[in-house]
Amino acid sequence: MKNVLILSVSSVKTNKNKVVEGGGIRSMRLAKGLLANKLNVTVAIPYHYELSESEFEGINLMKWEFTPEFKTKMNSFDTVTVQYTRGDLIEYVVKNVSKNVQLIADLYVPIYVEVPARNSEDKVTEYKHFINDLNYWNLAFKRADLFLYANEYQKIMYMGVMAALGRMNPITYHEDILIHCPLGYENIERKEEYMAFKGKMVSQDSFAILWFGGLYPWFDIGELIEAVNELSKDYPKVKLLILGGKNPFNTNKDFIKQYDEVVSNVAKLGIKDKSVFFNDWVEFDDLINWFKSVDVVVSLNTTGLENNFSWRTRTIDITSMDTPIITNGGDPVSEILIENEAAVRLADVKKETIKASLESLLKDAGELEKLKKNLIEFKPTWYVENLTSKLAELIFEGKRAKDLEIANEIDQSRNEAELFTFKRKISRKFVKAVEYIDNNGVIHTLKKIIKKILRK
Repeated sequence: MKNVLILSVSSVKTNKNKVVEGGGIRSMRLAKGLLANKLNVTVAIPYHYELSESEFEGINLMKWEFTPEFKTKMNSFDTVTVQYTRGDLIEYVVKNVSKNVQLIADLYVPIYVEVPARNSEDKVTEYKHFINDLNYWNLAFKRADLFLYANEYQKIMYMGVMAALGRMNPITYHEDILIHCPLGYENIERKEEYMAFKGKMVSQDSFAILWFGGLYPWFDIGELIEAVNELSKDYPKVKLLILGGKNPFNTNKDFIKQYDEVVSNVAKLGIKDKSVFFNDWVEFDDLINWFKSVDVVVSLNTTGLENNFSWRTRTIDITSMDTPIITNGGDPVSEILIENEAAVRLADVKKETIKASLESLLKDAGELEKLKKNLIEFKPTWYVENLTSKLAELIFEGKRAKDLEIANEIDQSRNEAELFTFKRKISRKFVKAVEYIDNNGVIHTLKKIIKKILRK
């Protein structure tokens, strides 16, 4: 049995901890997929999070920290998987993981384009942080044996990164070290216990629209709010719920500002708690009760590189709950759903277009049912056990990047050559010193040495 350690960058779902975010979700679903493929899996969370359980649903749990004890523990595993976006963690792993351990870098977050896309007000400071962080992110490419990417856009980008850092070379060009392994979901039946929105916050006969997840710079919700404001005047039963708009795990001031501006604008329009409702981040297990009590989910992306390279956690979660989606697409997850007629494409994100699409679905319940049916049929494609099957095979095989071994040999030869050259230089200087002393005497030689030191 192969033992795998997955290093998470955040807390994970347990019996006592139900509120989680993207990094922890990724770690546990990757673990569930590998477990389903007969691997023994342990997930380690950052030392500063609370953890009162040592096992959850077949997954072993522990904490990671930068100590000699954890180094020993980490190197007792056959395979270590690490998310490369946390600088101090990837630096620690690369410096301390044994050469005998298979190291897998999880690249599912396209951090190289995500940070520039934030459109920070203080771009100079953001740039300085970005340049500094690059040095850490790049460490993953210098040591990992395998790399996990989420979509073809990412694959092309990471091939470029690897080429620049020397990891696409005459050895790896013919090796399969970039592995397609996007975020998926568990193959379990989800049943709601109650209707969290319709029948509770609004009437049961409402036409409920959901915006799910944080309000980040690469999402544009303003036109949706305007569309709902106009639509609700003709159809009072139209209600929009913004669920988890403020991410409690993300304290970036630009993200918080965007959320506050949305709340303020809704209040100014006079539709807060009338046509538009807000609800905080909820436990993952409770999401089903919210998704099943809405009619449709709207996801609007800001066009650009970040959208092309992303693999939307929120859209994956929506898909797992069988809820129909309308979106302007552009991101790979939405594009795949649209291609399989499991989502509706908006031509643009203008309020008129959004309003027309929502009104069409409002009048045609059959179209919503068709979307849901297609979504359910497509779902097995993204079950975690299917997405991780190839990775599991490579872990069982103990697949290693062959260029690393050769690189180590080159480094060793170079070090030996440098040491030999150094010894030879010292030897020559010693012979010359002895000859000089023989010819000029010890006192004269010492005076010359002292004069040289003083001049320098």
